[in-house]
Amino acid sequence: MAEALARRQVAVTVVDQAPQPMSTLDPDMGELVHQAMEKLGIDVHTDTAVTGFDTDADGQVRSVLTTDGAVGTDAVVLGLGVRPNTALASQAGLPLGDHGGIRTDMQMRVLGHDQLWAGGDCVEVLNLVSGQYEHVPLGTHANKHGRVIGHNVAGSYATFPGVVGTAVSKVYNLEIARTGLRERDAAHAGFGYVTVTVRSGTRAAYFPGTQRLTVKMTAERHTGRLLGAQIVGNEGSAKRIDTAATALWNHMTVEEMTTLDLAYAPPFSPVWDPILVAARQASAAVRAAP
Repeated sequence: MAEALARRQVAVTVVDQAPQPMSTLDPDMGELVHQAMEKLGIDVHTDTAVTGFDTDADGQVRSVLTTDGAVGTDAVVLGLGVRPNTALASQAGLPLGDHGGIRTDMQMRVLGHDQLWAGGDCVEVLNLVSGQYEHVPLGTHANKHGRVIGHNVAGSYATFPGVVGTAVSKVYNLEIARTGLRERDAAHAGFGYVTVTVRSGTRAAYFPGTQRLTVKMTAERHTGRLLGAQIVGNEGSAKRIDTAATALWNHMTVEEMTTLDLAYAPPFSPVWDPILVAARQASAAVRAAP
């Protein structure tokens, strides 16, 4: 929304209580998004909480009150996140998880209710990397849930095993992608881990139109199991996250990833794709870990 308004020459201020915008990333990668927003002309205030609003006699908002002072405004857009709408399910006594979503089995049947199915934004799903349940309201998952439910209701058989936490977005020309665990997720799940950050190009360095991208990769200390990856870069960057997502799904180590047979030609990638460079450096970090 901030980008859409800024593109229409509206003066935009974003107030975010998180350390960086795009909290689905680690703060160091979120800083790259912060910089891109400011280049677009958006005034970004991080580590700042909204405490109230000042209005005039007609009820029109004139300023937003924050822990960092007042910000004058003509209009306010609130981004408050998404929560599962499960009040009815709770009243009916259906099992809810720690995040307020309905708990189901792999066939999307509500636990303890063999003839009741649930899917979409109202359910919690298993994160296959952390082994913990979470609420992930994405259309990709909801669509798969619907397919699984349809098969099972119709007498066939299908399952939804879980997710690895893959998502993609953009701010202006900056592409943003992540999969797996952030550093704080890994720590919360009890993993010892190492991280590496590499900067590379989307194409061979000598090829016209190559763009820059940054890849951050997290691996389990000692075992080298891939735990997560994040990518921030220009055109041609974000969909590389699918390689890491597939590696996560198959419980690969970063050492195993270094030998993946990925497509190469100068218009599409350097000889060593940035994902493989990150995996190689992560593998070295695992070997060097005490």
